[in-house]
Amino acid sequence: MAALINAAASGKLVAEKSPPFTNPPETLSLTETISHQDVASAPDSSSTTAQTTISIGHSEAPPTQAWQVTRRHAALSAAELRQARQGQQQQTSRSGNAEHSGGQFKHRHAALQQTVAEQRRLLKEQQEQIRHLQERQNILELKHEEEKIALLATAMEERARQRAERRREIEERRRQKQEEKLRELEKQKRAEWEQELSKQATQHYLRTLLLHRGLAPWKNLLEQSHVNTQLYKQLSMFDFNTDQLKDLRFILEARAERFHRTRTQRKVFMALLDHTTEERITAWDNEQRAEEHNSRKAVKKCFAGWRRLPVVLREEKEREARREQLRRKVAEILPDFRSSPVGSLWRSVNPL
Repeated sequence: MAALINAAASGKLVAEKSPPFTNPPETLSLTETISHQDVASAPDSSSTTAQTTISIGHSEAPPTQAWQVTRRHAALSAAELRQARQGQQQQTSRSGNAEHSGGQFKHRHAALQQTVAEQRRLLKEQQEQIRHLQERQNILELKHEEEKIALLATAMEERARQRAERRREIEERRRQKQEEKLRELEKQKRAEWEQELSKQATQHYLRTLLLHRGLAPWKNLLEQSHVNTQLYKQLSMFDFNTDQLKDLRFILEARAERFHRTRTQRKVFMALLDHTTEERITAWDNEQRAEEHNSRKAVKKCFAGWRRLPVVLREEKEREARREQLRRKVAEILPDFRSSPVGSLWRSVNPL
């Protein structure tokens, strides 16, 4: 189509009988576009009859879900095919008249553009209708989901209520069983307690009879005499053992005192020895440190004297220079003045 339009614009086409007009690529692409879209038609019969221009023209029931739409459902209906053929015939007659009237290709180009515009308009309307149907289908699906959710919530509440009732019944039966079990335990404990009291009463009665009217007092007397005899023997042995223990205690105390005195003297002498040794070591250390300090002090003084020797010599030279100047001045004033030389004075002071 683009090559045909370019040839018509350049004037290279020859006036000849045109072949029968076929559907343009836009019409063919329309069905493919519709077939690739997810079309969802309305569930009720009134909406399907109202939208017959884009619905399936067969006797089948319209699809209710988007995944059920196929190329067959997106095919053009018989009315749409008739309308397309009439448009083709009109365009063919128009193109034939244009060719017979002088081969004006501009009218044919305009007709093609009009056809393309019409097909685009139809495609846009169909897309708009498909969008409306999809929105309606989505709304219906949402309403259906809400109803399902509401029913599910109601069913869940009912099941929860039934479970709560069953739990209450189970708890009530359990509580009744526990109460019955507690009553049985109380009865059993009371019977055991009464049996124990009866047994204790019987034992007390028998013991009273034995104590007051049987042989028990004689047995008790014999046992008491035997116990007293054994106790006397034990006390005698205890006195004897006590005397021996006293002697042993005196001996052990003397040994302990002697051992304590010896250990104390040893500790004192050892402490004195340690103290004397530490003091002697401390004195040796102090003496050694004093000698080291004296040596360091002497060396430091020696080095300080050596470092100061140039300064002392320089000062001595300056004093000697001043003395020489004074001698000269005195010699100028007193010609017969004789001064003692410095070397003789130094030798007189230090003869060695």
